[in-house]
Amino acid sequence: MPENKTPYDTGLRLEPKIWVQDPATPAPAQNTSSPSMSIKEVEEKISELTGKAEWAQENAFRLEDGDIPGDSQREYAARLYAEIEALTQEYGLPSRLGTGDPEEGEYPDDDTTYSETATTQMNGDNYGRVDFDDPESNTIFTAWIQKNEDGSYIMRVDEHQDVKLTIETSSQRHEREAAMQYLSAEMAVIATDFGAAIEYSDQDPDAFGVGHFVFHNADGNQRLVMTEQYIGTDSLDADRIPNSWSWRAEKYATVDGAAFWVQTGGGEVNASGINQLVNEIDGWAQARYQEHSSALAAANQAHQQQHDQMMQNVHQQRDQPGITH
Repeated sequence: MPENKTPYDTGLRLEPKIWVQDPATPAPAQNTSSPSMSIKEVEEKISELTGKAEWAQENAFRLEDGDIPGDSQREYAARLYAEIEALTQEYGLPSRLGTGDPEEGEYPDDDTTYSETATTQMNGDNYGRVDFDDPESNTIFTAWIQKNEDGSYIMRVDEHQDVKLTIETSSQRHEREAAMQYLSAEMAVIATDFGAAIEYSDQDPDAFGVGHFVFHNADGNQRLVMTEQYIGTDSLDADRIPNSWSWRAEKYATVDGAAFWVQTGGGEVNASGINQLVNEIDGWAQARYQEHSSALAAANQAHQQQHDQMMQNVHQQRDQPGITH
């Protein structure tokens, strides 16, 4: 956060959070008295207090006590979080706090965020309706969590704009990560097993590479190219994991004096189909190995025939009349 921010600057960018309440826990009692503020006004007040609290919390150890008379920055933040919590209880809204206790100098975990939009408590087993806005404050989606009869949960989403939404769970990400590691290990084994006939290299498509992983045959006129496909990220993300892997087989051809690579096969697989890609690589490598072995055998045969012909010529010369040995 810029150094010149003050506790009274409220222009902080706060991401929305989906709030989920345990159905076994009764919903907070709604305010039965005549409220002095609407839910929207309460959310705006909470957003303002949150901005001040986050500023004070981040600057707790950078500013000298006395910036706020009679209080340290941490104490000031604790009071603000307590005021936020009081508002959520008074108006029957979900708590904004994590496991921390502001009165004890503890604060919400780093993963806890606060919504700028109206987050409302829903009845029954529906919890945490929240709007997700674009930078122009136009609502893109409204999402909430609903409990199914079998005890599982489902996220429901209302679309307010014609945009594509992809939802991924942590288990799905782990599946992609396991597929990436498995593919890397299998390609290393294949490169070793058929090393006499193929060459394997890692490349960078962002730096003029033809793909992320490339196999060439020994003659250099055939190749198999694998390229990682990503969604919602780029090469600046060191922790990115591919969403899928495309592959293409190519041969080097010359037509009318022009030389270029011609694609002879290809496809794309996701994490669940990673074995299919490994089988494609293994099959391609075996075929190149057979071609290499056949070429070597043919070369050896030709060499043997040449040697045999040479020896035959020598014997014929020895057997001609008038030639002494």
